[in-house]
Amino acid sequence: MAEATATQAPPDQQASVRIVFYCKDCEKLVDGVKIGRKYVYKCPICHTKSVAFGTEKSIKSFYHMGE
Repeated sequence: MAEATATQAPPDQQASVRIVFYCKDCEKLVDGVKIGRKYVYKCPICHTKSVAFGTEKSIKSFYHMGE
């Protein structure tokens, strides 16, 4: 049987992974507000449902945001 720790990242790498929310309409990082359905978030600034989420690194890379 495989150990559960074999697939987990070391503790120092786990701390660097952070989930962020990006509003496609405002074009900035926001605090996503979860609405009724699963995995649907609303922007607290413009109140649209055009919010993407992912790791900070992936969102910045996909939407070509600077550091």
